[in-house]
Amino acid sequence: MVVVMGDPLGRREPSPVATQLRETASWLVDLLFERTETVSAPEPVPARACRLATGKRIAFCSLVAGTGATTVAALAAQRAGGAGSTVRLIDLDLVAPTLSLLAGERTPTLLDALAVEGVRGRKWGSAFAIFGAERDPGPEVGEALIRFVRQMSRDAAVVLDTGTLRDRTDAILRACDAVFYVATPRAAHVHAATRALPLLEGLAPPARLVVNRSTREAAEAIARELDLSLAGSIPEDPFLARDEFRVRAETARAVDALLAWLA
Repeated sequence: MVVVMGDPLGRREPSPVATQLRETASWLVDLLFERTETVSAPEPVPARACRLATGKRIAFCSLVAGTGATTVAALAAQRAGGAGSTVRLIDLDLVAPTLSLLAGERTPTLLDALAVEGVRGRKWGSAFAIFGAERDPGPEVGEALIRFVRQMSRDAAVVLDTGTLRDRTDAILRACDAVFYVATPRAAHVHAATRALPLLEGLAPPARLVVNRSTREAAEAIARELDLSLAGSIPEDPFLARDEFRVRAETARAVDALLAWLA
């Protein structure tokens, strides 16, 4: 927990370097004096098991914002790309696209890719990214989006951030090989997941659950409550909580385990 308060002495905020040194020192103290939390981190996964085959189409979605679906999609794309796959990460969130905020880039956008033949994405880390449209392209592009997703998967694996579930999302999800609904242990997000279940019906294969910012035990309990198969759980990560696109080792392993489950 972080408590924000006024400083009566007017001290300046610590620099990023000082903050990093303090966190490292704290970690060393925890390690030396065994003040660590009990976390059941997944075993390391061989890189080859994290690869996504060319032509594979994977979607991450949620009914509400704030579950971290964009972050989980981006992590999956980066880890699969780092394992040797050619991966395109596409922001299909037509309401509030946020992938560009993680990457610090804005182009090419979805509208660019729809309008210009040959757009294949900007290299970002280990993946090629196509960022969200600055405006909603309108309901008439539904079929064009499906054709676009299939075209993008001809020479790469495609990871989609489909954003919040909408009418146009259904056809895109049905064009995917795997669909992951992302939730968190927050009561509001679990409640939203129950409301999303009718929207996920009829998918083949059925949608799977990923619980973000969660322990494995809590994720399993949520999966039982929702009657969804649990594909994976992503632990709470202070780096991601600060909107920094870097993760702890246990977070990377959890994403690798999710990719290995796909394979």
